[in-house]
Amino acid sequence: MHLHEVNYCTSRSTYESVLVELNRTIYRTQELGPERVPAKRRRANLISKRFLDLCGISPSCIRKLNVIHVAGSKGKGSTCALIESILREKGLRTGSLNSPHLIDVEERIRLNGRPLHRDVFTSRFWELHDVISGGIEMDDGERILPTYLVYLTTLAFKTFVEEQVDVAVIEVGLGGRFDHTNLVEDPAVTVVTGIHLEHTERLGNTIEEIAWNKAGIFKPGVPAVIAHNIAAGAMRVFEHEAELVKTRVDINLSAFRR
Repeated sequence: MHLHEVNYCTSRSTYESVLVELNRTIYRTQELGPERVPAKRRRANLISKRFLDLCGISPSCIRKLNVIHVAGSKGKGSTCALIESILREKGLRTGSLNSPHLIDVEERIRLNGRPLHRDVFTSRFWELHDVISGGIEMDDGERILPTYLVYLTTLAFKTFVEEQVDVAVIEVGLGGRFDHTNLVEDPAVTVVTGIHLEHTERLGNTIEEIAWNKAGIFKPGVPAVIAHNIAAGAMRVFEHEAELVKTRVDINLSAFRR
């Protein structure tokens, strides 16, 4: 069955109905007009927080997830998988959010290394949809409707809180500073993998600008682990941004040695 053949009125009990609804939301940012996209993107993390608030998910709930937040131009997906695997081997219950998916959208949200079962994903999505589909009102009075990424980010965090995972490994979608996943006030650790020129129309035209975007996930007093082969210019940016939030970058994992 092709996606365009699925009628929007399809029963909400079907996985196909979720795909229809999600794909309806992909273009919401594009419909804002080019002049409004940057401002919208710059408050993506605030928007994500508001949607979680709407679901009753407070910062204290998220704090219990012991989030490991991973950014980078390349290698972040494999890094997340490795971290999550190590944690499971230690007997911890894990949740992970990754993007993009390889085949099916439910692959993005995993519990103990396994994607949510399709039926579980479907039912959880519609439960969430009933709560947040009407959108949120920002301080300036603008009403924001949930986008594709808002739905999946909110669904992931809501699932991890309800399933009481010990650790949540969260992969940044794009950049870091203004990413929808950058809603965690005090993660357990932040990680930045390799850096190179990417998405320059959104993240900047230089390695330093891209590093500044990645460094936006650094949080006060939270260890920031950086890949060892980072370019000198990017490392200077990381060190400066770490100093601003009163933490430090670490390439040798010394922060975790006892």
